[in-house]
Amino acid sequence: MNDISIEYNKMRENHKKKYSAKDFISLDEARKNKFTIDWDSQSIKNLILLE
Repeated sequence: MNDISIEYNKMRENHKKKYSAKDFISLDEARKNKFTIDWDSQSIKNLILLE
């Protein structure tokens, strides 16, 4: 049982290291950098329904 808890602690630490190393941007910065689609320039095709 102790081996399992040691293994889970290692996994927890590895996961923590992986995500703490990333530099996340703020929500305001992400909103300013959002992806915009120009729907007028896109050609959207209608589906043909089979009966």
